[in-house]
Amino acid sequence: MNAPEFARTPEDLERLSGLIAEILKLTGDEWRDADQSGGRAYSGASPEALREWITANVGDPFPEIGAGDDWLELLTRGLVRHSIQLRDPATAAHLHCLPLQASVAAEVLIALLNQSMDSFDQSGIATLLERHLIEWLVRECFRASSSPATSVTAITSRVGDGVFTSGGTQSNLMGLLLAREHAVMRVFGVRAFAAGLPTGAQRLRILCQAHAHFSAVQAAGLLGLGRDAVVPVAVDARGGVDVAAAVAAYETLVTEGLLPFCFFATAGTTDRGAIDDLQFLNDFCAARELWLHVDAAYGGALLFTRYRDRLRGIAGADSIAIDFHKLFFQPIACGAFLVRDAASFDCMRQHAEYLNRADDVFPNLVDRSLATTRRFDGLKLLFSLKGLGRARFETFIDRLLELTRQARDWIERDPEFTLLVEPQLTTVLFRCGDSDFCNSRVRDELLADGRAILGETRLHGRVALKLTLMNPAAQFEEIVGLFELIRRTAAKYAKATSGVAHSL
Repeated sequence: MNAPEFARTPEDLERLSGLIAEILKLTGDEWRDADQSGGRAYSGASPEALREWITANVGDPFPEIGAGDDWLELLTRGLVRHSIQLRDPATAAHLHCLPLQASVAAEVLIALLNQSMDSFDQSGIATLLERHLIEWLVRECFRASSSPATSVTAITSRVGDGVFTSGGTQSNLMGLLLAREHAVMRVFGVRAFAAGLPTGAQRLRILCQAHAHFSAVQAAGLLGLGRDAVVPVAVDARGGVDVAAAVAAYETLVTEGLLPFCFFATAGTTDRGAIDDLQFLNDFCAARELWLHVDAAYGGALLFTRYRDRLRGIAGADSIAIDFHKLFFQPIACGAFLVRDAASFDCMRQHAEYLNRADDVFPNLVDRSLATTRRFDGLKLLFSLKGLGRARFETFIDRLLELTRQARDWIERDPEFTLLVEPQLTTVLFRCGDSDFCNSRVRDELLADGRAILGETRLHGRVALKLTLMNPAAQFEEIVGLFELIRRTAAKYAKATSGVAHSL
């Protein structure tokens, strides 16, 4: 049967290139129209309006007779028009980056070849390219620390290892999984992965700073330890872990007969961009035989720049999570999980005769992954970094850190705004005025009408607005314009509620 819908021949690729070109043209048309009308971070369409559009224009997603290419323009235009516009500097709510062109091009090749990274006979050279990238990442992330202290795994252990993941949540789960296995074997002499959790495992505890990513709690639940196994430690004024509180929390747990086995450290908290004192935690964990996992999903990019010293001590970690769909400007999803000792993966290997036989002479990456079928997301990173080079990549980080500094200084000079935390990465927490109601309504209104996408969180029980600066193409004048928009919107609510107390 002739099936031109599939890409099997060079001629098929000509048709595919036409489809891709048409999608890019339609996207460009929509962007051009939006720019000519003033441009917005979002169309402002409500969820109800979007549901109505989908009902009217999409309807049955699987009709008896296909619509063919005629339907391409309708869906493309609707999707582009009503998506959050990452290219707009007023989109600044989340760790959600503008992707590099090279990585977008790589996505096309990944989809076309459709490798599955679980076994060599589904991926070929892609397996070896990923291994090449992982070996490089291991060398970069676990460079010898200036401190002689190390954590659980000795500096003389086998070379490190790793695997690409869907992002920080999966990587953090893997880090705590391996930490739990190490602890259960050391304390109870059994493999929980094989035999289940032994009696007494309910005493195991994970320490982390109070604003660590919620995936730490999720992972503890999934691993059978329970959410209460995660013990939050107070933070200092900058949002990093309070080192005295960490020592006190550990000693309290031991006194109570509990078994702290891991410190879940953070290099870039989601809310503040705060970085824990990794050198202290490295020494702290080494002295107490704790596994040190570092969630560097946000801040890990600094390792590849002259700002590396901000993460001093990370080389002593037993495991690291790093995301490339944040400050490496990659399309979602693209992350990596790295371990300093390759033997750490031994506990989770499971062989299947149809896939990764124990005696297979070919490398099968499923041996070190929680995902079986897995895309070749490493290609996006390779295309980007090889093409850019370190110097050009560092200019992007420089630009974002400079924008952050400029935004911080602007807030400090304006009496109507209050800076809440000293920025450490590209996150700026602030308030406009003193009303929780006004600050919350500012975020809601600007999203509802599409003028800006701001982050909102709480700090010390009060509403805080958040800029997460992820667009190196943004200009400071555009950030100032965003502040002025916030000011005008807040003033409207302050006037409307003058003399009335509000709380959320």
